[in-house]
Amino acid sequence: MSKLFKIKKLLSFIVCGVIALNLTFAYSEKQEKNVHAKTVAELQEERSENEKKIQQLRQELSQYDDNMKEQQKYQDTLTDQIILMQNNITIVDEELNRIKSDISTAEENITQLVKDIAQQEKDIAENTELFKERLRAMYVTGNDSLASAIIGASDFYDMLSRVEMVNRIAEHDSDLIETLKTQLETLDAQKSALESEKLTLETKKAEQETKKAEFESMREEYNQAFEQSEEYLDTLKIEANQKQLDIEKLNSINEEKLKEEEKIKTAEENARKAREEQLKKANEEAIQKAKTNAEKKALEAKAEAERLEREKQEAEKKAQEAKAEADRIAKEKAEAEKKAEEAKKAAEKLAAQKEAEEKAKKEEEKRKAEQAAKEEAERLAAEQAKKEEEQRRAEQEAEEQRKAEEERQAQEEANKQQQSSSGFIWPAPGGYYISSGYGARWGTTHRGIDIAGGSIRGTSAVASRAGTVIMVNNSCTHDYAKDYSCGCGGGYGNYVLIDHGDGYSTMYAHLSTAYVSVGEYVEQGQAIGAVGCTGHSTGNHLHFEIRVDGTAQDPQNYLN
Repeated sequence: MSKLFKIKKLLSFIVCGVIALNLTFAYSEKQEKNVHAKTVAELQEERSENEKKIQQLRQELSQYDDNMKEQQKYQDTLTDQIILMQNNITIVDEELNRIKSDISTAEENITQLVKDIAQQEKDIAENTELFKERLRAMYVTGNDSLASAIIGASDFYDMLSRVEMVNRIAEHDSDLIETLKTQLETLDAQKSALESEKLTLETKKAEQETKKAEFESMREEYNQAFEQSEEYLDTLKIEANQKQLDIEKLNSINEEKLKEEEKIKTAEENARKAREEQLKKANEEAIQKAKTNAEKKALEAKAEAERLEREKQEAEKKAQEAKAEADRIAKEKAEAEKKAEEAKKAAEKLAAQKEAEEKAKKEEEKRKAEQAAKEEAERLAAEQAKKEEEQRRAEQEAEEQRKAEEERQAQEEANKQQQSSSGFIWPAPGGYYISSGYGARWGTTHRGIDIAGGSIRGTSAVASRAGTVIMVNNSCTHDYAKDYSCGCGGGYGNYVLIDHGDGYSTMYAHLSTAYVSVGEYVEQGQAIGAVGCTGHSTGNHLHFEIRVDGTAQDPQNYLN
């Protein structure tokens, strides 16, 4: 089957070689056309394209004229807007000057009111102090004002005069203080009103200043728009001139192409004949070369098949020899058992003849003989079992070697065919069952896929792509199933991390052991470690990750 596959592969290689050679000459023919000359049809096509370009350029020139007229109208509108904004700014400045004047007047009035309030407070304080002095003097003399006035009067008229005077003084003091308090309250109210008026004026001032800033900003925007329009108008004029130059240039090119058409007809025919002759000769040489290579590959495939056949015959021969050795051991065992039986019968006969005399002695000898026979039989049986086990192992090793060789060849072919469009191959040839995929798992994100299988333990994990080993952990000895993390390698156990360049890297975790070291360059498909159960692993499997710029991706998107 392998030989047939190689022959098919060789024939495919031959066909591809012939096709590639034809394509090479076809490409050379195209290059020759491009270098030496163009066909008449191509020149006519180019002239036609140039005419279309000329028509297109003329339409664009007409469009440029329309655009320039529109820009001139747009500039007139901008000029009117700029004048309007300047008038608005002048009006706002006048309003700001009036508000500033009102604020200044309010501030002067507030200052005067503050002075008046201070004077009123001073007058109230002086009158209050004078009243206190009068009361203090009356208290010191010990005279009640009314009683003193009655006792000290010289006659009844004098008494009435004194009582009237005391009442008037008291009433005057009371009225004076009340009047001053009323004036003070009035001044405070006026001050509050002026301060409120000042605050209102300042608010209006801020509003007017905001309007002025807005008008100035709009005026600046209009000015910038006007400048941009001027620049755009200049650009339109330059581009219009360039379009006119392009039209003139294309007309000149078309005239040259008309002159070139007649010159290339004869040269093109001669070149075609020469290429046909050259291609015919090259095809003959390529077929002969491919035939020679095919014969060589066929001989190599035949030699390889013969080698495999010889190895198979040698393995079968070893198995036959092991079987013959097992038959010999079985025959010896049977003979030993027969001899043991004969020895037993002889012992029994001898014991019967001398039973009376030496019953106890013979029984002991009988027991020893039976024990010796039993031990001999057990020894022979053990040797037979050992040889049978050796034979079984020899046959198993021969079968395993044969299967390993077939698997190696099949894997080499599979690695060549299974490579995905992204360049990655399957990392665990010993297993293809995905026991846990990429994504949410156990309240977190599983950053890769787990590849398992009944006999995956000890099989090789291979590099999914060629690259440089940048990290290796090979110190974990906890190579058995567990539902907890032993802490080795951050839960990965023994692992290998490979950098493939262009932002890609791959991780191979829970290895029984790693075969590579940091800094080592590995080829695609090269064995880098043995699948195991180290780290946080509940069973034998390979944890495989693909990372892009350090971020884990779903490997199934990159594998066939």
